[in-house]
Amino acid sequence: MAGKIVTFHGKTISGPSGTGIVMINEPEPAQSVNIDGRAYRTVTIGNQEWMAENLDFKFDGLTFRDGTTGNELTDDTTTAQAAYYDYDEATYGIAGNKCGLLYNWIAINYLNTHLSGLAVPAGWHVPTCAEWSTLISTAGDNPGWKLKAVNSFAYDTWSTDDYQFSAVPTGYWNNGFSSSATSQTNFWTSESGGNTSYERTFDSGPMVPENSSFKYICYPVRLVKDSTSA
Repeated sequence: MAGKIVTFHGKTISGPSGTGIVMINEPEPAQSVNIDGRAYRTVTIGNQEWMAENLDFKFDGLTFRDGTTGNELTDDTTTAQAAYYDYDEATYGIAGNKCGLLYNWIAINYLNTHLSGLAVPAGWHVPTCAEWSTLISTAGDNPGWKLKAVNSFAYDTWSTDDYQFSAVPTGYWNNGFSSSATSQTNFWTSESGGNTSYERTFDSGPMVPENSSFKYICYPVRLVKDSTSA
């Protein structure tokens, strides 16, 4: 019989016919950053080095919500909170499709101001609006299609993942409901204004617009390393 189907760095492969179940230990990526004992794949795009996977880090100071009675997400803007989409860690966490945790902006701000004490290597941080703009500019025309994983977003057959940034749909949490798991992802920036904070939106289209969202909404985040040149 054919070997068991496994996923290996985003590619689905199987063992030779007749070998039965195939056991593969996924190696640490050639270019990576280690956060809390986990190696996240990174990519260099222009003069920036970005995480190419979404952060999945239950850091000290974070209130992790698992959806059990009394431990659901709330809309307050004083508590650093995070949850997996639909409260389903098995599907969306490290053992699943690796969409990562969805954080409110209060958690993002806490993380970004406590990096050195939270096992985050020096130089890595939550990106600013300007750093996101640099990435989008470097990608050139139709940046959304060039920065998304191939065949990952609903209604999108054009993505090429030219830079191996590999953005995937994650959905989000808003007012206690999770939505858009197959069609949208929004990455938080480190910047805010009033009751909202800024994020970059990926959907089926070719663009990656900057938008603002209420701080209690939960989105994924990727870190970027301090640039080595201007």
